[in-house]
Amino acid sequence: MGRRAVCVDDHQGLDRLEGETDGHCLSAMGMTWSELRRRVARLGAALDVVVRSDPEVCGLSGDHFHLSLHHGGQGDCTVNDLSLVDCPNELVLMEFERWMRGAGYSIEP
Repeated sequence: MGRRAVCVDDHQGLDRLEGETDGHCLSAMGMTWSELRRRVARLGAALDVVVRSDPEVCGLSGDHFHLSLHHGGQGDCTVNDLSLVDCPNELVLMEFERWMRGAGYSIEP
């Protein structure tokens, strides 16, 4: 069975994953919605998949992965045995990119 993590606010301005994770915390990276959408478009190109994007949601998916970011700030992703639900978009993106690097994909900065 896969790992599932849900993000919670630790009341100190930081978001953390609660569940079977490495227990790290991080503050929001502060990317704008436009920057997030451009980043997802670059990831989609690296994965050779179509990116869905509209004013409220952008994302991509394939046979073994899913990424969805929401304009409201919370996103989801599923890769291998990890599933993030309602986590900050930047954290979701960071974990998705970590999976891509581990799977051997080249990611443009």
